[in-house]
Amino acid sequence: MRKDNAHTTQCHTLRALLLTAALATLAVVPAQAWDTPEVELERYSTLTLDDPTPHTAWARPYAQGPLRGYYFVHSRSEGMQTHAREAIELMQRLDLKLDVSYFYRYH
Repeated sequence: MRKDNAHTTQCHTLRALLLTAALATLAVVPAQAWDTPEVELERYSTLTLDDPTPHTAWARPYAQGPLRGYYFVHSRSEGMQTHAREAIELMQRLDLKLDVSYFYRYH
């Protein structure tokens, strides 16, 4: 019975040391998840037609003038690492002016 108590105490001590080491490491490492330079942020959040793909211009130009739209871009990676290609593809095919919102889901 005494051996079990000593083993349990050693396990608790080891866990406490590992937890302390992990927390100390997290405290020292700087958080960089949203530390994005403005130039990179502008690059990822601007919709441009600079790199066209082969496409059929369905309604470009549109007889009644440009359409207005709102597009939500979901990023599956941490930070702003998305180019919103689907929105750009729509803009190539339609006379479309888009407002865009980018969002990232943590879970």
